[in-house]
Amino acid sequence: MEKRILTRDTDYEVINIIYRILRKSSGEMMKKGLFCWMLPYSKRAIRKDCKDKVVVLVWDVELDDFSSTFQMFAKNGVVYVRKMTTLPEYEGLGVASRNMAYVEAYAQKMACPCLHVEMFAGNKAAIAFYEHLGFKTIATKQLWLFKTLVMEKALVMEECRVQQP
Repeated sequence: MEKRILTRDTDYEVINIIYRILRKSSGEMMKKGLFCWMLPYSKRAIRKDCKDKVVVLVWDVELDDFSSTFQMFAKNGVVYVRKMTTLPEYEGLGVASRNMAYVEAYAQKMACPCLHVEMFAGNKAAIAFYEHLGFKTIATKQLWLFKTLVMEKALVMEECRVQQP
């Protein structure tokens, strides 16, 4: 069983937990040649994220540990998901799928008809994961060092609005 803790907390301990998860996960991604948020993603940036967005920490009761973290926010009828990551030792256990089910429930509660995620265009595993969940690629963005994909999932039959936050 997992508990999702929505935080706008800027407490030192909370920031350190998020930092540990992001650092370890992104380090493993970089070893695989996958770009992600730049290391080190600073504690100052995490503190700002906690003030500006809903940052979620996922506590797994069975594992007795925090297993993942992600950000989400609603804007113009779209829920945006950012920096979703699971600690490498907990990958493949369904954590990300349950996190996305949680995000979908959040979007429906917020009356948002669609979800957007963005990831490094070379991350084939993430792309396949989101496609399996029903996301479609709607845009690419060229960033300074690499390209990202923007993927969208409609939660209702109407068209989603393609907008960037």
